[in-house]
Amino acid sequence: MPLWRLHLMPTGGAVGSREDKALRAQELCRAHSVLGMGWSVDADLDENLLWDEYQERSINRYEEVNGSVRRWNEDVETNDLVWIKTIREGYFLARVTDDWYYNPNPVFRDADIVNVRGVEFFADNTNDVPNSVVQAFRGGHTLQRVRDPEAIDLSHALWPV
Repeated sequence: MPLWRLHLMPTGGAVGSREDKALRAQELCRAHSVLGMGWSVDADLDENLLWDEYQERSINRYEEVNGSVRRWNEDVETNDLVWIKTIREGYFLARVTDDWYYNPNPVFRDADIVNVRGVEFFADNTNDVPNSVVQAFRGGHTLQRVRDPEAIDLSHALWPV
């Protein structure tokens, strides 16, 4: 089963420092049991955008669909495990529980977390983070697959699915 790491370090959304934006996004995700990323498009609060509609609006706004958003919808599956790194609390492991959806709510838009998936968070943060997962947070895309077999095994040992 695939293993992922997700940067929750948004650059869009409401005004604030990079750290303030990251804290806002991380707290929102934990409070609502979701993970997500930005790249917002125009949508009314009561709109339930389907993927095709999101793609069309994204192309109109950005001239493309962001690769991480596309992977978030097309490659990440229910029950996949995802590591996140928070600014203050360390690393958390989550299990994806729902399909992709677009959340146009202003609170989510301000946190730059509009392309979301429901998740269940591992009970607490953990220090048992595989080294290759730690290394994966040193750059790269918003969403990245972790292919190290040892990291996959260790993550699934922490949270057997």
